[in-house]
Amino acid sequence: LGEGTSQVVKVLDTGTGWLRVRKSPGLTGEEIDRVKTGETFPVLERQPEWIKIKLKNGQEGWVSSAFVK
Repeated sequence: LGEGTSQVVKVLDTGTGWLRVRKSPGLTGEEIDRVKTGETFPVLERQPEWIKIKLKNGQEGWVSSAFVK
């Protein structure tokens, strides 16, 4: 990634129309919000199965990398 370029992910179709956002990466992480399919969010951090995103309200949380691209 070059200077000043920020990555963005888009929420893919989950079958439910929304995706859980968790406080920490992993299925045991507390659910702090839900995002709708088709929404896009800036990427803050990446882990093998999880991506940390910045929500519209300024909160940060983790989503499963299987449902975003």
